[in-house]
Amino acid sequence: MGILRRYLLLLLAAVAAAFLVFGGDAPPEVGAPDSRAFVRACEQGPYVAATAAAPVEAARLCACLLAWHLQEGGGRLPVAAYTAGPEPAGETDRRARAACLPGRPAR
Repeated sequence: MGILRRYLLLLLAAVAAAFLVFGGDAPPEVGAPDSRAFVRACEQGPYVAATAAAPVEAARLCACLLAWHLQEGGGRLPVAAYTAGPEPAGETDRRARAACLPGRPAR
């Protein structure tokens, strides 16, 4: 009975150590894009106000821009470009806006 008790205590100690090591929340990634801030800035910004006629179109346009910047733009989200004005913030943003124009035929 003594050896079984030792193994049980060893198992409980290993489980407790695993919870201490792996049980916490994962730290946020350094430099991770803030998608919510981008979508909020996009939907309230002057570019979308000038381009989309309805809230549904604005949401669709901002979702397209977000996906494009995450996939093709290297994950950099130009939040300031969408709060500042309707002009694109560089070549990458110009390509994103051209790819996501409303009324553009889908691939």
